[in-house]
Amino acid sequence: MREIMSLRLDPNRLKALEQIHQATKIPVTELVRQGVDRVIETYHIYIPDAEFRKQLNIVIQDGENYLRRLANED
Repeated sequence: MREIMSLRLDPNRLKALEQIHQATKIPVTELVRQGVDRVIETYHIYIPDAEFRKQLNIVIQDGENYLRRLANED
């Protein structure tokens, strides 16, 4: 189940995301998820719950699989 979250970005970051979307056709929401995944990968050692870390790895892997499928749709 996904939660809805509001995010405020400065105009330069939003413009960069929109241009990346135009070039790659990856939805902006997916680009943001990828960014969040990278932060989690970087700082996962600060998550004390081992079972939760395991579940996060599954979610990250699912995201990577989704991107592979998008890349192969061309």
